[in-house]
Amino acid sequence: MSANSTRVTYDYPAASPANSPHWDRIVGNVGETTEPNNEEAAGNPSMINSHQELITHFKHDVASLSEIDRKEAYLKIAKWSCVIGYCEALTTHKDSSRRYSIFPIPVASLIRLVHDEFIPLIEAVPNHSNIHRQIVQSLSNAKWKRCQNKSSSMQDELHANSLYVCLCGDVDGKSLDCFGAALSTVIGMNLLGFRSILTLSEDHAYESHLLGTQNEEKSNKTTTSSKIEYATCEVAIPGNTKASQSKRGREISETFIDLQKQSPRQQSRKNITAETSWLYMKDNAVMCDNAGMTLAALVGNMNCDIDKQKPIGESGKPQIVSGALYQMKRDMLWALYDAGYINNFPFALMELGECEEHLSSERGL
Repeated sequence: MSANSTRVTYDYPAASPANSPHWDRIVGNVGETTEPNNEEAAGNPSMINSHQELITHFKHDVASLSEIDRKEAYLKIAKWSCVIGYCEALTTHKDSSRRYSIFPIPVASLIRLVHDEFIPLIEAVPNHSNIHRQIVQSLSNAKWKRCQNKSSSMQDELHANSLYVCLCGDVDGKSLDCFGAALSTVIGMNLLGFRSILTLSEDHAYESHLLGTQNEEKSNKTTTSSKIEYATCEVAIPGNTKASQSKRGREISETFIDLQKQSPRQQSRKNITAETSWLYMKDNAVMCDNAGMTLAALVGNMNCDIDKQKPIGESGKPQIVSGALYQMKRDMLWALYDAGYINNFPFALMELGECEEHLSSERGL
């Protein structure tokens, strides 16, 4: 089923998700009588059957973020990254015969996915004497070995922005994009007990952490925010070659050094640094330094497009988007707004505005 406007077609697939390959991947591999353990099941329904149930459960988790420790909070972010990634995969396939209704959502199976596949992956990462940068590199390398890898640019990949894609990208042949790579690394580091911060700069995402913590080398270049010094780690380099692996975990400023070496005659690149480049907001990146902001970044990065965006009128056809995803994204962002997590987060506020432009709620009128 779809709803049309002159510019946009809002798609609402009716096919049962139980018929999808994603359901087979996360539910079909587990016997119907298998239940998650007490830690996995605590406070979570086994199935979410409606939009209202989904938003009620999401609001409950958002409210709990201020009451639980950092590790528990990022475990919830891991769950929601899998839930959102799963819903995005169900509703945005280019082939309409492979698009499915969001509900019911097998929450217990998605939580089990985190506990059975992601946590063992990060727990196998070497300790490296608790040196933060080396652990980030090892975790990032392990993640890229686990996910699908493609030779094409990450920027060309759609709907590749979640932990779900990292673990189940084989279903649709999806690799990770830049945001998905940074988010999954930051989730993993926090679950290992480190204070790791998702950092957003224009169209790039990377990892940041306090300088001097976890034996971080003092000689590393840093960014500065509110007089607090941070070290950064590049984690979005795709591929499993030695060259790719060696570039992960480095300071983002080293990216510019590489560019200068590759093109020594290009004067325009000689003076570009992380502090002056637009890509890194001239050293003023958005730092998601609490779980609520990280969750807001996750929700804000939901991609509701089914086909790639084109200028209005270029093809003569309306753009096809997922109406169900827009409704889900809109109401999740309102929940985060009410909790105070996006008041100073322009990107998330902009995304909420776009959702209201597409599918207005009573609050947005």
